[in-house]
Amino acid sequence: MLFTNILVAFDGSEPSSKALDKAIAFCREDASVKLHVLHIMNLRTMIIGEAMITPPANYEADLMKEAEEIAEEANRRTAGLPNAQAAVVYQGPPAKTILEYAKEQGCDLIVIGNRGHSGFTEMMLGSVSHNVAQHSPIPVLIVK
Repeated sequence: MLFTNILVAFDGSEPSSKALDKAIAFCREDASVKLHVLHIMNLRTMIIGEAMITPPANYEADLMKEAEEIAEEANRRTAGLPNAQAAVVYQGPPAKTILEYAKEQGCDLIVIGNRGHSGFTEMMLGSVSHNVAQHSPIPVLIVK
């Protein structure tokens, strides 16, 4: 296998699910491939004009619960792979966090879905997958 340390970004969406499937397939082809699954929890404060809107107090707790459920799903799907790391949840801007994590872990491939749960942010700032692909020093596989 050309790649030995793969990072897959997983947010529970259908495209990220396909990306996880592809990364799992790579690991099944070669049992020595190490797999990292990363979920990004992105707490955003919206700024509209001069007004700053912060989310309600329970928003962070609800988001963390959802993030833990997404990580558990990834762990169930990667169970049985000999070199799969437990899914981790990080907080921050998705593309930047994915790139930083890949660098920290010495990953040599990032696998990501072509679209995720970014909605309005994607429309305004561009997709996470596009941003990762544009700024990554390592190969990025965007799965449709």
